[in-house]
Amino acid sequence: MAEKAFIFDMDGVIYDSEPIHAKAKKQVLAECGISISDERLATFVGRSSRDFYGTMVEENPQCQLSWQELAQRKHALYKRLLAEDDSVQVMPGIKELLEHIRAVGYPIGLGSSSIMEMIELVLNRFDLKDYFSVLVSGNDLPKSKPDPLIFLTNLHCC
Repeated sequence: MAEKAFIFDMDGVIYDSEPIHAKAKKQVLAECGISISDERLATFVGRSSRDFYGTMVEENPQCQLSWQELAQRKHALYKRLLAEDDSVQVMPGIKELLEHIRAVGYPIGLGSSSIMEMIELVLNRFDLKDYFSVLVSGNDLPKSKPDPLIFLTNLHCC
């Protein structure tokens, strides 16, 4: 019989990251001459940077940057916004839920499309890293969400 555990996503579950992600993505794309609507941006929520920026570069040949360069710029801006914006908080009740799950003895994992650096930045900022025994970044896998592999993989033990 398989061991029971809890696996959490990070963005939108641990904290409301979408406003910061959207702001950073739009700003980086604008610097490359690309405009994107909120509706179109929403279709990429939860997907990897490779998926998002790869699509943007493919659809916008006027952009002379690679998807990797766009992703690096966005991640740098995102880190700055995350550090500076005090309105960014964990979701209500998440710390209490994690504490309860840990207290009853279940292992807790986290699977996110974010790169490991971002996962660790967020968990450290909100003092949550000690709750998780496994961290998995979709960026380290051949396919990220919505592919389920991210929730079936044990790559980075804490």
